[in-house]
Amino acid sequence: MMRVILSIFSLLIACFGIAQAPNAQFVASPLSVCVGQPISFTNQSTAGGSPITTYTWNFGNGETSSLQNTNFVYTTPGVYTITLAVQAANGQADAEVKTNYITVNPSPTASFTTSGNGCTVPFGVNFTNTSSSAPGITYAWNFGNGQTSNLQTPTTVTYSNAGTFNVALTVTDANSGCTASSNQSIVVSNFTAGINAPTSVCEGQAVQFLNSSTVGANSFAWNSGGAGTSTAQNPTFTYNTPGNYTVTLTAQNTTSGCSASTVHQITVLPAPTPSFTATPTSGCSPLVVNFSNTSTGSGTFVWNFGDGATFTGQTPTGHTYSGNGSYSVELVMTGTNGCSDSVTISNLITLSDPVAQFTS
Repeated sequence: MMRVILSIFSLLIACFGIAQAPNAQFVASPLSVCVGQPISFTNQSTAGGSPITTYTWNFGNGETSSLQNTNFVYTTPGVYTITLAVQAANGQADAEVKTNYITVNPSPTASFTTSGNGCTVPFGVNFTNTSSSAPGITYAWNFGNGQTSNLQTPTTVTYSNAGTFNVALTVTDANSGCTASSNQSIVVSNFTAGINAPTSVCEGQAVQFLNSSTVGANSFAWNSGGAGTSTAQNPTFTYNTPGNYTVTLTAQNTTSGCSASTVHQITVLPAPTPSFTATPTSGCSPLVVNFSNTSTGSGTFVWNFGDGATFTGQTPTGHTYSGNGSYSVELVMTGTNGCSDSVTISNLITLSDPVAQFTS
């Protein structure tokens, strides 16, 4: 009967020139979604006597669109009635309303906290699940180190190697199929402090201490044990007193909060004490000078007489100076422990022409 009426109506329109209205139609896919999932709305309207020029979608939540075909994302769960209104160029209009057409399911929430990053290996991490909790909710953990779990609150997870590990938690609502995920990074550092330096030095010798701590250390606190403190990465200390010293380094990564300390033992050896005398110290050229080695301790000796001549040995025989002038003499002593020191007496030897004296 309806088809007969429509046929008669169409015949009347054709005979008497009544303007034909468009036929509004549409479909959507999918019809059941999770919050945040896009829905595609496809216009299937047909024109009447003139083309359709205006489309007005109403998504049932106060938002609209004027596109012919559109996508839409719901941010609030619920059941929504969709309306598509169309208007043709001849002014005729139509609308299709689909009541309770779209179902938007709530998505679960995914979140968790950890007991923190680690500074030593192995390191155990505790995870606290703060996600949605309801019947039908399931959990899938991936701890980034090859371990997984389906427990709501997993047992302590042990990281056996240093590195950065991405932890992922996926929460699924089996009733709606909706999911949510959360990710965090766990940083495990096998953080150590290290010192590279000699184990023995000579008294008065400057010695540099090289930091060999874990890469990423950016804060340093040095205590030399008797030659001062420093916050430099590679400080230099000078020990002026023989003895045994304990050097302490505390290194820290200020980003991760990791810190570690270490000690280094260093022995400061006594330096030798070179000394000498000479006689005579002045006279006419040529002048033979006898030197006496009055140094403390044993070792090796190198003499520099200031006139280009040298001598290696404890005590030289008389050295002859030729040529007027003043000469500085140096004695370098190396002790049996390998430490060296020197003494120089400036202008020790003076040669000059004799002064003639007479009386009348």
